Formats: sequence, structure tokens, C-alpha cells
Amino acid sequence: MIFFRIGSYLLLITGVLHFIGQTQGMKPQNETEQKVFDMMATQMNIGSETVTMMGLFNGFDWFFTLLLFWTGALSLVLSYKLKNHPALKTVSLINAISLALGVGLCLLFFFSIPTVCLSLCFIAFAVSTWRLSVKS
Repeated sequence: MIFFRIGSYLLLITGVLHFIGQTQGMKPQNETEQKVFDMMATQMNIGSETVTMMGLFNGFDWFFTLLLFWTGALSLVLSYKLKNHPALKTVSLINAISLALGVGLCLLFFFSIPTVCLSLCFIAFAVSTWRLSVKS
């Protein structure tokens, strides 16, 4: 149970770190980066909506922060409400599998900080799943 709660708190901490990173804003450091920012501001028509790549990027970025908070908070509430219920093992397994996939994506597309954060969350839920399986 302790590793489940550790994983839950780590998800919340990762959400806070992601939120802090988002609020720092991105500023181009050179001419090449400025060109990328300009390209991301280009408007496109998708269906009946006009969007920019930056808008899509920011929207998904904020959604990921919300998802980290939601998953961490929900897992934490379940750890206290379900305590020794067998369903907690299933939730732990789902979290571990999802985080393992997330770590894989981080290794492909991101830098070290999110990779380390999600890896720690994955390890906590993987150990939790194993320990809950041994108990049952």
C-alpha cells in the first residue's frame, strides 16, 4: 500500500513540476527558434475551426498537467478508500502499464526531467502491483 501512495504523491509532484514549467513560458533564444515560433503561430483550418500549432501544443500541454493531477489525486483517494480491496491491485497495474508506456514516449520524444519523473512513478506503481499481488 505504501508504494501505491508514493506513486500517487509522485504523480502529484510531477503535475506541480509540469505546471511550473508551463508557467515559465517559452522564449526564442536565437533566430532559428524565432522562425519555429513564427511557424507555430500560423493559422490552419481544421474542420470548421481555425487553430494554430502553438494553440494545439498549449492545449495538450495543459491537459497533460490536468491528467497528472487527476490521476494522482484519484489514486490517492482510492488508496485511502479501498485500503486492502482487491480492486486496488488492478488500479495499480493500470497505472504501472500506462506509466511504462509514458516512459517509452519520454525516451523517444522528451528530455530527462519528465523521463525521470514518470520513471519514478512507474517504479512505485510496479512495486505496488507486485506487493499487492503477493498479498492476495
